Amino acid sequence: MSWLRFNNGLFTASDFDIRRYGGSGNDELGYKRSENTGLNIVDPRSFGRGRSAFYEGNEGNDTIIGYASDDVLVGVNADETNAGNGEYDRLNGGGGYDTFVLGDVYEAYYLGNGYATIEDFQQGIDMLAGHGSSSDYTFDTSQNVIGGANNDTILAYRGDTIAVFEDTVVNLNVDDFYFL
Repeated sequence: MSWLRFNNGLFTASDFDIRRYGGSGNDELGYKRSENTGLNIVDPRSFGRGRSAFYEGNEGNDTIIGYASDDVLVGVNADETNAGNGEYDRLNGGGGYDTFVLGDVYEAYYLGNGYATIEDFQQGIDMLAGHGSSSDYTFDTSQNVIGGANNDTILAYRGDTIAVFEDTVVNLNVDDFYFL
């Protein structure tokens, strides 16, 4: 799992082969799906399959798209207090062992208004990094919040929605998380 292989779960951006950061507005970072996306892209041919990438969207409503590598996706500016409040980020890890970061040692992200939309979580392969412990989290698979007609999985931290797994029912368990 990509998160666990870096310094026993803690890492700095310098631990990654590729590092990309968004600005203060609505950003699109990552792998370019087509020539017309306008993404601030990483051309996957420039670093090859299997290398690790770190993406941080910072403020605003960001779209982050990983590639077939072990990616870490952070939609927020993790240095801010109340990180993610008012943001609606879209995270897609692509292939590989990806880590979707929803909190750190200080706080859970997306508290208040906003949440991360996770497009492609692969249970048993990808990980969620979160603040606190498993008792802080609940999930609901009975609603369709976004996307198509399928139900979504809603992840809440102490009752506050922080992530929605779009058009998929994921039966989350403690093995899917790395708690900070």
